[in-house]
Amino acid sequence: MIIDAHFHLWKLQRGDYGWITPELTSLYRDYQHRDWQKERGRDVSAGILVQCAPTLAETEFLLETADKNADILAVVGWVDLSKKEAKQELKALAKHNKLVGIRPMLQDIEDPSWILQAQVIDNLHYCAELNLSLDALITPAQLPYFCEAAVQLPKLRIIIDHAAKPNLREQQLEEWQRYMSILAGMPNIYCKLSGLLTEAKSSAAAIDLQPCTDILIEQFGVDRLVWGSDWPVLKLAASYQDWQNITETLCKSLSTKDYQKIIGENALSFYGVKLEAPLFNSKEANSTRQHEELLP
Repeated sequence: MIIDAHFHLWKLQRGDYGWITPELTSLYRDYQHRDWQKERGRDVSAGILVQCAPTLAETEFLLETADKNADILAVVGWVDLSKKEAKQELKALAKHNKLVGIRPMLQDIEDPSWILQAQVIDNLHYCAELNLSLDALITPAQLPYFCEAAVQLPKLRIIIDHAAKPNLREQQLEEWQRYMSILAGMPNIYCKLSGLLTEAKSSAAAIDLQPCTDILIEQFGVDRLVWGSDWPVLKLAASYQDWQNITETLCKSLSTKDYQKIIGENALSFYGVKLEAPLFNSKEANSTRQHEELLP
């Protein structure tokens, strides 16, 4: 079983994807559910659809898309957590059975300490009451402030997107590792093994990501590390299959049981979702055998 815990879909004519510009040539087009199905291949059973525009309208669009497609298990949406009205919006969204979390796109907010606002913390406490999780889209510059906020939110399920985007181009990992160690010490915090290729040098291979991955496995363990593609942003660096192959190599020291946790089981556990029907197929079985062959 392989679950993609982080992918996106968008329709440009909706007009709220400010970061998707013509300069991002491979991304400057619509990406629909059928595109994800085609590029992910048959070995990925289902996935978690994550917001990428800071609007309620996009969240509604994603929920409508998820309603039409059983292999979209859940949606991580958006609400402006700095507003008093956010509780009303969160309560309304939480009535939808596929809305499992909120992502406030922290990396795009100019103030790195934004999350420490009293109103934001209060609304995040309310997310915990509603059983909604927080996807933390952060960079190393925001890690000190995020650590401070996380201490105040022990009942909130938190997952760090793209491992907080470490500086893999220059392999500057020491400061990043220190703060990630603090976060890993909090049992309510998980981390996504995703988005690393677009943080690395051009044409990066597994060897370039191995030091970072080894740190993540050591700190979060195999029970709190969750695999995702970050497709179609992934296309800026590699294909979907390339990332799957690199992931297998990065995790070659793990047992098949532990590898299965990272590429599937942990996503279901963190987001509290289930597969409605067994979707495991022969190609997945072949992928598992390939991983077994990589074991030392």
